[in-house]
Amino acid sequence: MDAVSVVGLLVLWLVGYWTYKYVKFRLNPLYHAPAVPMGIPVVSVMKQLAYEEATAPMLRWTKTYGDFAIYFPWIWTPAVLTTSKEAVKCVMVEKEEKFTRTRLSRAILYDIVGDGLLLSNEDMHARQRKLLAPVFSPSNLPKFISIFIQKSNEVADRWEEKIKSSGDDHIVESGYSTAASVAMDIIGLAAFGYNFQAVAKNEKASAVSRAANDLVSPMITAAGRLLILLLSTISPMLSVWVIPGRAKNIRTVRRAVREVIQARRKDLEGQGEFTRDLLGLILEADARNEITEKELVDQCMTFLIAGHETTASALQWIIVVLSQHPEAVEKIRHELHGKELTYETLRNSKYLNAVVKEVLRLYPPVPIVSRQALEDVEVQGFRIPKNTLIVIPPAVIHMLEENFDHAEEFIPERWLREDNPAKASNFLSFNIGGHNCIGQRFAFFELLVLVSVLYTRFNIQATEERYRKYSRVTMKPSPELFVRVSVAKEHSAS
Repeated sequence: MDAVSVVGLLVLWLVGYWTYKYVKFRLNPLYHAPAVPMGIPVVSVMKQLAYEEATAPMLRWTKTYGDFAIYFPWIWTPAVLTTSKEAVKCVMVEKEEKFTRTRLSRAILYDIVGDGLLLSNEDMHARQRKLLAPVFSPSNLPKFISIFIQKSNEVADRWEEKIKSSGDDHIVESGYSTAASVAMDIIGLAAFGYNFQAVAKNEKASAVSRAANDLVSPMITAAGRLLILLLSTISPMLSVWVIPGRAKNIRTVRRAVREVIQARRKDLEGQGEFTRDLLGLILEADARNEITEKELVDQCMTFLIAGHETTASALQWIIVVLSQHPEAVEKIRHELHGKELTYETLRNSKYLNAVVKEVLRLYPPVPIVSRQALEDVEVQGFRIPKNTLIVIPPAVIHMLEENFDHAEEFIPERWLREDNPAKASNFLSFNIGGHNCIGQRFAFFELLVLVSVLYTRFNIQATEERYRKYSRVTMKPSPELFVRVSVAKEHSAS
């Protein structure tokens, strides 16, 4: 067969495939839904998602085509983009059993966290959540405060020593490295009873922290992101094979997790009693043969990755926002002045709580949630065919004026009003429904303590005036955050 014949057959196949996909779309119940123009098949949509700031295309599409629209990640293959309260509640709460994690999500995360709480579905998820719920119950939260304070003060003491030895009145530090290190140490002590010593710059812990970050949100060029998105439309697995260093990073983090488990098992040989932290509960279930060894490791991977990566992202955005709003820092200091840092103090510090909530609204650590229909299901009057992708972007929902007045502005006072926006189910930084973040109270109070300790002791200023939102799984500032740190006058005087 000559080259002309091969080209002819290829063209014939493409025309046939295009026609088949178009006819199939015309018969799709979503055909009559508002639609983002497909443009150049696949490339037009994916180029916008890859080259623009995180979720910016979705915000524009929502404002143009409404709160329930379709776009085309593949040739005449619609995905649903929705910011509708009705649709979000239907997918995430009322009919959540009819939806599952997407194939792309599983491709990105499964070889990292396996069958841990993040990806498990149905009965396995319910069983895991019941097992782990006591760790994150409200009654258990106060005991974590001392760990949060201890590690926050370690960061502060280290900064103070570096400023003294620098011969200058300030130092420049990596905001990313600081946030990731303290978050890793906190989840290590609180969940596993293990001190990674990342704040102390333990070389192994730093490598694990960086590997975990690169697994979830590798800093890839726009062209690289476009390639990954295009490959994901062909096969989700192709999209992860091209990420540099992925296999090595997985080995690094899994090796660290196994060392933590082995250390705890060695302690158990002498003590004989299971502790009531997360690892203790998992090992106790393992001893009762209720979980497999793989599930044990997967669960620890889930909480190590999710438990430190999302907090590190949130803390970086808090630093960015407070650098732009020094008046908010002064209000926080005034509110905390002369008070001992306790659970009750934190809970009753209304303005501090409002600031953290407002930053989480503006920059939710996980900006997009996606699900795939397990069967045909009706949502907002449309029949969603089986396997259809549903995209729910909290980062877009939080930017809509119908949900939050002056939505793009930093206004922490909105959370102090009687008509609290969270009551209207508009605040989705921790998700909703049975798959919401099990550690949301833990993470929120962790951030309260970090802000309280660091901002009462230091002036912290981001070195750049503006940062773009960069996202793969979690959302981070781009370029990488660096901060100028100096001792606060009041603390210096004391």
